[in-house]
Amino acid sequence: MRNSCSIPKSCNAAPPQAYNSPRPTEVYARAIRRVSQFCDCCPDRLSTEQLAVYFAELVDLHSWTTVKVDRNSLQFFWRHVLKRDRSWVIRAPKIQALL
Repeated sequence: MRNSCSIPKSCNAAPPQAYNSPRPTEVYARAIRRVSQFCDCCPDRLSTEQLAVYFAELVDLHSWTTVKVDRNSLQFFWRHVLKRDRSWVIRAPKIQALL
């Protein structure tokens, strides 16, 4: 059975200025929904362990662009909507160019 998730109205802040067009707002909302559905938990209650499992699977299934978009969306959600700080350890690998 799914947990019902009702985020308080105070958490319904608009995404940052860069997200003011419809497409980036969609991407931001999709990232929040995707992690909530994966963990079967409201995004404001996600633990570090749940995020580690989520991102480990995301890295295996999607491109680094998707991983970074989800990370940045969640980072915005915690910093600007929930007013919390969260440490983010997921980073794209550095790839050396062939010369």
